[in-house]
Amino acid sequence: DRIKAETEAAEKAGAEAQKQLADASDGLKKLMDQRNGIEKAVADAKSDRDRLKGELETVEKAQSEAQRRLADARDSVKLLTDQRSDIEKAVGDAKANRDRIKAETEAAEKAGAEAQKQLADASDGLKKLMDQRSAIERAVADSKADRDRLTSELDATEKAGAQMQKQLVDARDKLKLVTDQRSDVENAVAEAKATRDRMKSEAEAAEKASAETQKQLADASDNLKKLVDQRRDAERAVAEAKASRDRIKAEAEAAEKAGSEAQKQVNDASNSLKELEGQLSRVEKALADAEGSRDQINAETERLKNAGDALKQQLIETTEQLAQRKRELTWLNEQLQKRRGSIAWLPPGAEQYYGRVAFAPSVAFRGASVPRLSIESTCQGAQSAAGPDDLGNSYRSCMHDEQEAEKQLGKTWARLPAASRMSCTEEATGISSPSYVELLTCLEMAAGGQFTGSSSSSPDSR
Repeated sequence: DRIKAETEAAEKAGAEAQKQLADASDGLKKLMDQRNGIEKAVADAKSDRDRLKGELETVEKAQSEAQRRLADARDSVKLLTDQRSDIEKAVGDAKANRDRIKAETEAAEKAGAEAQKQLADASDGLKKLMDQRSAIERAVADSKADRDRLTSELDATEKAGAQMQKQLVDARDKLKLVTDQRSDVENAVAEAKATRDRMKSEAEAAEKASAETQKQLADASDNLKKLVDQRRDAERAVAEAKASRDRIKAEAEAAEKAGSEAQKQVNDASNSLKELEGQLSRVEKALADAEGSRDQINAETERLKNAGDALKQQLIETTEQLAQRKRELTWLNEQLQKRRGSIAWLPPGAEQYYGRVAFAPSVAFRGASVPRLSIESTCQGAQSAAGPDDLGNSYRSCMHDEQEAEKQLGKTWARLPAASRMSCTEEATGISSPSYVELLTCLEMAAGGQFTGSSSSSPDSR
């Protein structure tokens, strides 16, 4: 029964080991599936990482292109700014020239007006001089007429001098008077000649001044025309400069707008680059976590595989032990049948005698007390069956279990039925290795599991 129980326990342990092995196989399969899933996720993560790296390279190229375009736009803006500065400087110079030409024009116009005024004054003076000249010429003509008249009168007087001897005093007086008049007329003629010459020289000077004024006026008109042309050219240059300035200003604003757009594109590219770098970091982290999980699952798989191998080995050993116990059970059944066959032919009372005689070397049966068994030989047999590394431990463990079982039996031996004590003593001592553990196990089974003095030790403890 003990061997049968041990066999059932071994079969149960084998079934449990088979179940654990199946669970381990299922767990291993699940772990393999998880490993395949993780490897697939790792492959997908690597693919995503490569894709993100490609996108990152594309964004970096776009950012480089945007940076280059921004640099070109900045260079264009700088060039346009320089051109704008030059044009503004040219516009300033043109304005200065325009103001200067305007000032010169105003000065020329003022000079022309002054010359016109001088010319008008000269014309007035010339007119006055011409009037004076006419008056002088009329006075000279009158003087000449008077002189001619006086001369004719003088000639008539001289011719009539002889006749007018009488009237000589009167004539002399008259002559003196006429001489005085002649002197006055000559003086007047001389003065008229001087005035005529002076007026002539003044008229010539006035004519010369008028010619010079006319020449200056013509020069002033030419200068004025040139200044008007220069002013028109300056205004046209100013208009062209303003148009160029407006065009360059519009181009500069367009370039600034393009630069702002390029800067915005660069900022967007930088933000996209940062986002892609963050995604790449998260993917790499997830990849690292997945690789860590894969390594952990590989380690867990390896552990479960080793545990499965250990369970397989334990199952093999349990199976071998089970077969060994079955062989022992078969042999014990044969021995039991032989013993029972030999006891069945003894006369009444011979069974007790046979038991005392047969068990004399190993048992001292007193009935009311626990029989004395030779457990040293039994533990020595257990020691010899143990491995070379476990000789001392096996013997000490065996002796300890036997002594504990003996103590448990001593507590309840007297209260047990005599038939149970007799049959179990025979069974415990009928084999070549008497054992208190076997005796205690038999009594527990005979009591139907209700044995109050059951020990904590089990038959397998040996």
